[in-house]
Amino acid sequence: NKIMSEKTISLALAYYTAIINKNLIEVEKYLHPDIQLISPLATITGKEAVLKSINGFMQIIKGLTVRAQFGNENQAILI
Repeated sequence: NKIMSEKTISLALAYYTAIINKNLIEVEKYLHPDIQLISPLATITGKEAVLKSINGFMQIIKGLTVRAQFGNENQAILI
C-alpha cells in the first residue's frame, strides 16, 4: 500500500527532523513507552532512558543527510 508506505517514511523523517532540531519534546511523541534502543555502545530500555540517550546524541550531532528512503506499512529505512 503506497499511502501507508509514504506515511511510515513521513513519520521516520519527522522523528529525525526533531532530533536535528534538538526538539526532545517532539522526539518523545514518536517513542513507545517500552522502547528498546540497541546500539553499538549499549542496549537501553524504556522511554525515559532512551530520551536521555537521545538528548546526549542531540548535543553532538551537527546534521543529517537522508540519501535514500524505503518503507512499507510498518517499517521505514532511512539511509
